Amino acid sequence: SDLGIQEAWTENLPMNSGAGVNLDQPLTFTNTFTRRLNLMTNGNSVASIDMTSINRFQNLSGYFEKNGQKSSLNMSQFDHNTFGSFHFDQKRGVLLAANTTDTGECSIEMLMQGNTVTSHVNIEMDTKINLLVESQQ
Repeated sequence: SDLGIQEAWTENLPMNSGAGVNLDQPLTFTNTFTRRLNLMTNGNSVASIDMTSINRFQNLSGYFEKNGQKSSLNMSQFDHNTFGSFHFDQKRGVLLAANTTDTGECSIEMLMQGNTVTSHVNIEMDTKINLLVESQQ
């Protein structure tokens, strides 16, 4: 669509499971996208969009299964942040590039085979995607 520069919109992404964990109640990640100035790449105008996602969840519960054993878990805290930029070729309707940085932390308490295990996880991940698209003649 034709969004003006600095116009933003929000997308909510529900999640019931991830990384092998099934949650008792779904999470909803809120992502905000903001249109930036177009870039010029090889003489073509490329749409530039930034994404921000700052989410903080508390008191989550769920379970995971491994080797037929079902183990419960509680997350007292789960913080997840993503910042990124996306470049689109509007004429062809294709994503050309994406760069994102994810950070976060999670405090987990699990009950495994009758024993309580506590863990604190720090998340740091950079993702870079550059797509090679054949020119259309």
